[in-house]
Amino acid sequence: MNEPIVKSSISSLQKLRMSRGLTQQQVAKAMGVTQPKVSQMETRQRRLEFATLVRYVAAMGGVLSVSAVFPDRLYVLQLTDLLES
Repeated sequence: MNEPIVKSSISSLQKLRMSRGLTQQQVAKAMGVTQPKVSQMETRQRRLEFATLVRYVAAMGGVLSVSAVFPDRLYVLQLTDLLES
C-alpha cells in the first residue's frame, strides 16, 4: 500500500532534479506524467506517495533507498520493487 511521505521530504525534490541537470519536462516524460504534475510535487501542491517518489528518482536514473537503523545494525533497502505497483 502506498503511504504518503512526510512533507519535509518534498522540499528537496527540486534541488535534487536540478543537481542532475534535468528539467521538469524531462522528468515528467520519463515518469509518464505531465510537467505540471512534477511542478506540483516539487512545490508541495500535490500529495506525494512513496511509490511516486521512487518513480521520480528512477526517472533521473537513480534508485531510492531507505535505511532502517537499529542499535546493532543498519539495513539499507532498495525500493525498485515499488516501480512494479
